[in-house]
Formats: sequence, structure tokens, C-alpha cells
Amino acid sequence: MMNFDRLNNRQQQILRHLLYSEIAVTMEQLVDTIGISRAALGKHMDVLMSYQLVETQLQDSTGGRPSRAFNLTQAGRAIFPKQYHLFSRALMSAISEKLDDDSITEILTEMGEQLADQLQPEMKSNQDKMQAVRKIMARLGYETVEPDSESEKDSLIAKNCVFHDLAINDERVCQLDISLISHLLGEPVYLKECMAKGGQHCHFCTVNSRK
Repeated sequence: MMNFDRLNNRQQQILRHLLYSEIAVTMEQLVDTIGISRAALGKHMDVLMSYQLVETQLQDSTGGRPSRAFNLTQAGRAIFPKQYHLFSRALMSAISEKLDDDSITEILTEMGEQLADQLQPEMKSNQDKMQAVRKIMARLGYETVEPDSESEKDSLIAKNCVFHDLAINDERVCQLDISLISHLLGEPVYLKECMAKGGQHCHFCTVNSRK
């Protein structure tokens, strides 16, 4: 999914204007509001539509000829920055007060397994399992990289962690990823290196690779 911060300032400005508008906005209205030429605006709109953040509809005009108007899609509304980590941190804190470590680990393990079950259709039978998992994790927001050596081919390296703000305060959160990857692969993995513990990246390895 496209990240809001990767859009340029004009594209962010367009999305914000559409967000606050209660009705579809025409190209002419956007030109007046954004303050750029129609041609320049058209290029930005093409980009936003290619990411499926904006959709068009025909709108009757006073001249009798329908004109194009723009709305945000559901993806366009969902792209704006959120502070889920604040809620997640509060939720983990509340759970920690009610449950012991083993119960929390069990819950996170089950969550990883349930997510893996939802994603299992993406594990194609004719594709290398670890390669398929790398693609799935990348789609979930992880910046995965190919291993440098043949000895690490049965591992997954992520240069970021979607739960970093949460995991840095509670390392038990990593169990969700461990469970997810293990369940997708059909074999246990362990976390060889972890950014929440000061590592350069998160490095998941299969248990069998240690033998």
C-alpha cells in the first residue's frame, strides 16, 4: 500500500482537499483551490488514480456537458497518517496488568497463526516458500531484503519493523511475527537479530538452518 509520506506535497494537498469536501470536486475547482495549471493537476491526478486513492464520476454541468469530478476512494481515506501505536501500547499495557507472560505469549502466537491462515492462499505451491513469505511480509509493510549468502537462504531479513514503537517497549510483541512466519512456512523460526534489542535489522531464521 502507498504510504502518505511518499506522496509529494501537491498530491498530499489534493488528498486533503478531497477529504474535507463533502461532495465530488471538479477539475476546475481543484485548479482554483490548489493553484496550479490544469495540465500539472492532471498529472498529479493520474498518479493518485494509479494508486487507487482517487476515483472519478461524471457530474452534470450548467453547459449541459457532463464534467469529471473526483472523490477519495476508501484507500484514499485510509492513507492518512494514524497513531495506532498509541492505542496498541495502551492495549498491551492493559493486557499485561490482567494476564501473565505465558498467556500473553499464547495470545500473540494465536494471532500470528490466524493471520497466517488468512494469508495462506498467497503461498503458491510452485514457489519457494521463503521467497513467498518475503513477498507477503513486504506487502504487510516490511522492507525485506535478499540474504547475502547461500547459508542464509532459509532466512528473512527485514530492515524495518511495523511494530517497532511497540516492540521497543515490549519485546513480547515479536512473538506475533515469529508465529506468523513459522505458520506460513510450516516450520519453526527464531529471531536471530532484532531491532527492538538494538540490532541492525530483524533476522528470522528457520530452526533447521541451525543444524
